[in-house]
Amino acid sequence: MRSDGKMLDKHNLFYEMKETLGMDGCPICGMTRKAVDSFIEGMLYDKINDHGLRDALVKSKGFCSDHSWQIRRAGNPLAHTLIYAHFLEEMLTVGSYLQKKDNPPKAPFTANAMRPVLKKLKPEAACPLCIYRDDAEERYLRSLVHFIQDQDFALQYKASSGVCRLHFLRIQKLFCPRDIKQIIIDRFYRTAYRLYLELEEIKRKNDYRFASEETGEERDAWVRAISFWTGDAGRK
Repeated sequence: MRSDGKMLDKHNLFYEMKETLGMDGCPICGMTRKAVDSFIEGMLYDKINDHGLRDALVKSKGFCSDHSWQIRRAGNPLAHTLIYAHFLEEMLTVGSYLQKKDNPPKAPFTANAMRPVLKKLKPEAACPLCIYRDDAEERYLRSLVHFIQDQDFALQYKASSGVCRLHFLRIQKLFCPRDIKQIIIDRFYRTAYRLYLELEEIKRKNDYRFASEETGEERDAWVRAISFWTGDAGRK
């Protein structure tokens, strides 16, 4: 670990991640969620007609279910209208269903007639937002391992909750100096042990013999346990 005058080349991401260490939950989850939220906002209000995005959406046939509903919560009915009107028009046109709008023909049902329709329905690529999220997540994971070489960053990481189980497993697959990996492993086990004790305390106080005792810091341990074990991707 670097403790001499040769410091890492620090930029905005370093300080942003350092700040995230002072918050609750996995820093990788938090930064990835923030990046996805920012991407969604920019996409809905600035990039919905971007050719690159539209081409990606055509190949993926839209977003996955989770991201579709996440985007829906961000609002902007017109942006959603543009996306889904295009998909529906393509499908109905291929099925010859828009030839007579007032009296549309029967839906295609033969194998030959359905083949081009099914081609329009099946995705040829992954959800663009899933790709963006995965790329951001990978970048943050590698950056975290790199930044822990900084002594102050490492001290702050040791005092944080560390990463969730899912990102802990991902880090084990990355090239990582032994001393850096030891910091990450040690923090992971310390967080797990603390959570375990707090969950045991919740169980104890749910016993009628101790039900009169006041709830302490363990009151939200069950929520933090969800975050630690499954990550914060679905957290609202």
